[in-house]
Amino acid sequence: MKLSFFIARRYLFAQKTRLVNWISRISVVSIIVGTAALFIVLSVFNGLSGLVANLYGSFDPDLKIQAKQGKYFFADEVDLSQLQAIDGVLYCIPTIEESVLLRYGDNQQIAVIKGVDDDFKHIVEPLLTDGIYLLSAQMDAKHPAYTRATTVLAQGVHDNLEINLHSPSPVEFYAPNRGKTINVLSDNAFQRAYALPVGCFSSIQEYNIKYIITHLQFARELLDAEDEISAIEIILSDKSNPQTVQKTLQSMLGDEFVVLTQEQQHELYFKTVQTERLMTITILSFILLIGTFTMVGSLFLLIYDKRRDIAILQSMGATLRQIRTLFFFEGLMVSFLGGSIGLLVGSGITWLQQRFGLLRLGNEGEGFIVNAYPVQIQSQDFITVFIIVMIIAVIASLLPILKIKPNANPNRNMYDKLPQRQD
Repeated sequence: MKLSFFIARRYLFAQKTRLVNWISRISVVSIIVGTAALFIVLSVFNGLSGLVANLYGSFDPDLKIQAKQGKYFFADEVDLSQLQAIDGVLYCIPTIEESVLLRYGDNQQIAVIKGVDDDFKHIVEPLLTDGIYLLSAQMDAKHPAYTRATTVLAQGVHDNLEINLHSPSPVEFYAPNRGKTINVLSDNAFQRAYALPVGCFSSIQEYNIKYIITHLQFARELLDAEDEISAIEIILSDKSNPQTVQKTLQSMLGDEFVVLTQEQQHELYFKTVQTERLMTITILSFILLIGTFTMVGSLFLLIYDKRRDIAILQSMGATLRQIRTLFFFEGLMVSFLGGSIGLLVGSGITWLQQRFGLLRLGNEGEGFIVNAYPVQIQSQDFITVFIIVMIIAVIASLLPILKIKPNANPNRNMYDKLPQRQD
């Protein structure tokens, strides 16, 4: 084994015929390009996934507790003080969500009312684009148009209703009466309430056209939900591990509730990204495999070029296995060299894009979420790409060496029938 490795290392940098040299260089370059491309594409997927996760994470909680069955559950079924005492938990926010009809002047829109408590300000305040974050549930039963209840709207809802926060009038909320057959001609088919808009916030487009935030008590009265909630949203500290806290919460709450991480809250999207990532890795791996065919050709030519060395080794007692191992190591070394350089090239290009934004999507103020194409280097990608390259190297190296056959005459080898090189 040591002898085969030593000779293979010498062959890697030894002087060969011009044709073998050129094909060897081409094979190394093809492996470099394929490896770098694979690493860069994985970094792009990391960047896109990270960008979307950050966008969702600006509004979504780190963990979300929901009833396993049913839409609502009673707030007293979960002891918030016990949840708050868990290491890493900053805030436990009971919320309730339901679709409602909004009316403001002549404008109407279907939106999702989200009733929250005071701690929700830690999420929305950084996202405010106009007005203030102030939620109140005080309603005037005799004069609903003069209610002191307040609401904060998502930017898209604010724009669709054409609300002027500097001189607003109350927004009308309509929600179907629970437990009653809806008859649109009936006066009591819907619950109605009013709230004064005092601020708007901006998040991703999906949420911008969807949410209107109110006080939890206001939403409960509108939805006739009494002490019910639809979820408990958990905000964690920066140093805490969501998976660890999730397991702790799940064991504490039992089977009646489910605890979802941010990825599980948007399971379909993240599963789609992972599937696309896997398919891309597969396609690029096949391209890299095709690129290694030049290495297969260079190994065939190297065996032909070193046929006299093979005969000498056989005459000195080298076994067929040792000779095959020698050229097998040669293929692995070529792949290792090309793969290592490819990883350096790929990580270098990715770092330059991450640091300087070489490939740009647009300039500031043109409506893009980010100005440069997002990429992210992850250490696990180095391992993934390197393993793929070496697996392909093993497959490609086996093809030529299996053609080396044992000979009764050590002065002959498999290539004796080919035209002899003229020295």
